[in-house]
Amino acid sequence: MTLYFFHGQEEFLMEKEIEKLKKKLLDKSFISMNFKKFSNPKFNDLLDILSTQPMMFGNSLILIDCEAYFESKSETTFDDKQLSRLESALNSVSPQINIVFLYKIDRNINKKIDTRKKLYKILSKYCTISEYKQLPTYDKNLPATIIKLGKENGIELNPKSATKIIEMLGSNMRIIDNEIKKLKLYIYPQNTPSAQDIENICCFSQDVFKLIDYFVSVNKALAMKEFKLLAQTQHPLQILVLLQNTVSRFITLKLLSRKMGTFEISKKINMHEYRVKLELEKIRNYKYIDLLQLKQNLLNCEFKIKSGQTASEELAVEQILLGKAE
Repeated sequence: MTLYFFHGQEEFLMEKEIEKLKKKLLDKSFISMNFKKFSNPKFNDLLDILSTQPMMFGNSLILIDCEAYFESKSETTFDDKQLSRLESALNSVSPQINIVFLYKIDRNINKKIDTRKKLYKILSKYCTISEYKQLPTYDKNLPATIIKLGKENGIELNPKSATKIIEMLGSNMRIIDNEIKKLKLYIYPQNTPSAQDIENICCFSQDVFKLIDYFVSVNKALAMKEFKLLAQTQHPLQILVLLQNTVSRFITLKLLSRKMGTFEISKKINMHEYRVKLELEKIRNYKYIDLLQLKQNLLNCEFKIKSGQTASEELAVEQILLGKAE
């Protein structure tokens, strides 16, 4: 028996660790039987899970999302009597059952787990705890993490190229991993990318920035052209989400720049200072009210697409770009 408690904002790194556990603990032939996942099960269901008996096919690995257990107004918050029963159940888990409790925190929310709660103290007593923090772009360990990720994907990165990737993409490890995979294919049969290779491949976020730049300016034709290019390789909803994130960032930068310098802003929003300077310069003449209206239009567009109120997803986004949003 091994109990784990993973929490934090870097969901990608959590998933990588879970994959390692699967390879280490489970027989490939019986993964479908011995690997299970539950989302915030009710108390009695949770006790049933913890009392699971092993199959005849070796170890089992069970994932339990437990975010709701820490929310004060949640239906799944436990009282003292239940916590006492939970502690007894954790102490009696079968030796062949391995359980990972997961507490994932939204990257866009400045929030930490409440270590004062009795539940946390109980889990810390019986579980191996690992915190997966979102590394800010100015973190001195981030380049080394990216170099290691590059090695895992079969390409050689040095501190300079890792810093270049940070400047282009920020610190979201899932995005960085995806771009490194594309970079590997782009430079094949070589395994060491140049700065130009990184600029050529790790640029989707910049392309979206360019799309926003064209849209907020008067050049709707170039905005449409840029969207058409992006839509060849990306789903319209993915582009829409990135547009929303970019506009939200613009709004944040606009507000913070009134009372902070670029270094303070970079620490506040976990963005490389170089990018902060570039984006502040880009939005210097943008009207705040226009950015707010654009964000609302994008949210309305997403709702229409997800609720099936539009016949064409691309057309819905194009209407936004042309300023014809309802």
